[in-house]
Amino acid sequence: MKKLLVVGVVVALVMAGILVPMLWRGGGEHSAIEDTIRGYVETYNAQDYAQCLTYFTDYGDEADALGALEFFRSLSGELEYRQIKDIAISGQTATATVVFVIGGEEATDQMQLKQVNGKWKIIWGQEALTGESAAIRDTVGGYLAAYNAGDFAGCLNYLTGFGDEQEATDSLSLIKEQIGNITFRGIGSVDVTGETATADVDYVFWGGRFSHVDMSFRKEAGVWKIEWGKLSAPPTVQRLIPGTVEIAPDLGGVVEAKHFVLEAVAGAYAGVWEAWQVRNAGAQTLQLNIAIEYYNEDRSFWGGGGGCFSSDLGSSEAEGTSSGTSYALGYGPSHYKLIIESTG
Repeated sequence: MKKLLVVGVVVALVMAGILVPMLWRGGGEHSAIEDTIRGYVETYNAQDYAQCLTYFTDYGDEADALGALEFFRSLSGELEYRQIKDIAISGQTATATVVFVIGGEEATDQMQLKQVNGKWKIIWGQEALTGESAAIRDTVGGYLAAYNAGDFAGCLNYLTGFGDEQEATDSLSLIKEQIGNITFRGIGSVDVTGETATADVDYVFWGGRFSHVDMSFRKEAGVWKIEWGKLSAPPTVQRLIPGTVEIAPDLGGVVEAKHFVLEAVAGAYAGVWEAWQVRNAGAQTLQLNIAIEYYNEDRSFWGGGGGCFSSDLGSSEAEGTSSGTSYALGYGPSHYKLIIESTG
């Protein structure tokens, strides 16, 4: 097995913007760090990749780094800045959390910096993608570009094992109708074994970050394709399962939630594919417990979903999940509840 440990040079290396004024500016080193971030974003948005690279360090091969910036700029469009916070400086290194908008959705990211010859530089911190890893990255990027453009037939060029073409395009269309665009942020931990491979994929939808989503790939006629069954999407969508969101009264107006559940049928088995996200729209950090519950037609409890967790969400932060549950055909739930409570 050839293991290529990489994390794609993503638009989310730094994910910042300049279209909204900063909420605060510190002096001295804090100000210098903010200037580095702004310089990166200005040149990234202007597609001046040579100048953009001057705000980075440890990027390895210059040509590969320039190519990566150009590739991800073509996918992301411009980055819009919202807020920088939690700058922490330790000697010659620093971290900062950035709130940004990408693809019309708000998300957060943390970046690392270090001083080089007295100037703060963003740590690339990721190996330039080469060989099979670069080809796999390009497959994911091409698939998502087609998906975001609504070219679902074009999506199939990047997929394998999807079965009936019409059913596959219908599934993709329904998913996009529910969740909108998906922003690709990179790949990591690529394992290549002969004509097959796996990789962690990092992406954003609804403004929430979904890291380390496993995808499997298969090489066909020398081209890497995504295996449909590992796409985090159902093989054949039959219907949307109805559901509601229940937000505790003390969180009303502070928490926002998006959610949907799809039912898919494959042979003698069916399953639900759930996707939901919770966002803190308030100013204070919230401690939340989030769960999804399924019920039968007679309102009796059917079972719990796969994506339940407790989370501390800072202001404007969002978290979410996508997961699935399988069952014998005809024994599925009739509806669900997404329940959000405060634990703080």
